[in-house]
Amino acid sequence: MKLFSQLIVGQSYEVYGVMCLNARIDYLICAESAGPDWIPGSLFEIEDPRIVEGWSMCYVGQSVDYQGLWGTFGVVAICGYARLTGDFPRYCGILERNSTELEFFYKEKQAADLYFSNTAET
Repeated sequence: MKLFSQLIVGQSYEVYGVMCLNARIDYLICAESAGPDWIPGSLFEIEDPRIVEGWSMCYVGQSVDYQGLWGTFGVVAICGYARLTGDFPRYCGILERNSTELEFFYKEKQAADLYFSNTAET
């Protein structure tokens, strides 16, 4: 069982990607004390349902590169910034803590944070 000790109960977190699995939804969260990680959505309540403008979707069953995620983990779809959803080695790079991919993730994180701070919830 994976522990999510990097999370603080009652704290709000931005979502930087959404992964739909067979029986649940995970969010790509970046806690201050840790790097980005996929966390089960059942641990959160949605405060703001908006997603970042320009995000894309990868339907795993239609993507040769991503199909292994279905067979291995039951991943159906991933929604997020283009590099996360359109380039499997880069998706893996985040999980493997590749410095180049983490650097790119933090740039996307900064852009998403700016997007949410500059747009009013409607």
